[in-house]
Amino acid sequence: MITFKDFLREESDPVDAGEFFHREAQPFINKAAGAGLMYRGFVDTDYIKPYAKITLPSGKVVDVGITAVRKDRRSRDLPTVAHDAFNTWMKDTFDIDGRTGSAFVLGEAAEETASGYGYLYVVIPQGEFKYLWSPKVNDLFRTYVNSGIKDHLHRLTQSGEMDVFQSIVNATMDTLDYRDTDLPQALQSTSEIMVECEYLLVVYETAEVVAALKEVLK
Repeated sequence: MITFKDFLREESDPVDAGEFFHREAQPFINKAAGAGLMYRGFVDTDYIKPYAKITLPSGKVVDVGITAVRKDRRSRDLPTVAHDAFNTWMKDTFDIDGRTGSAFVLGEAAEETASGYGYLYVVIPQGEFKYLWSPKVNDLFRTYVNSGIKDHLHRLTQSGEMDVFQSIVNATMDTLDYRDTDLPQALQSTSEIMVECEYLLVVYETAEVVAALKEVLK
């Protein structure tokens, strides 16, 4: 794997798509086992920087971008207290910063949902990565509302019983079947997948790109 800075220093010709991804994303290829791709919608594409050009099996050349995964993410919908409590459980249970230091992506069955968040890209973790998902959770905000956690938040915040609130969050999360395994199943689900890595490789989604990447990511 070539580092981001090293690649930016090179004036390289297009690279064969299979060669490129087997060099840059072998951990994803191994874990996904050909089950599908990850998708993400980007409202602001300024965060995506040029990284490489790849040649698809058809001979077409397309751009690959790269974007850093934020390590200080704050939720747009969840109150900070709940956001941090969920992250604490994920860190304690799976050693992953699922809410504060991961990118949220979706698999094959939720590609259309991903497109609702902005310009649709295929996203692939560069190098080693961790992931977390649950077959019972499409969106953790809905779980926060529907599980009753939301109803406890105001009362316990007002009384300063944050340890009690964390216990309630922990008890709920323990029932939701979160796992850091079975990526092929996750890619065929509608569940949100939290991916912790340094960088995501991104390719603008088209039917030709999707078909080509499914062919070469084996």
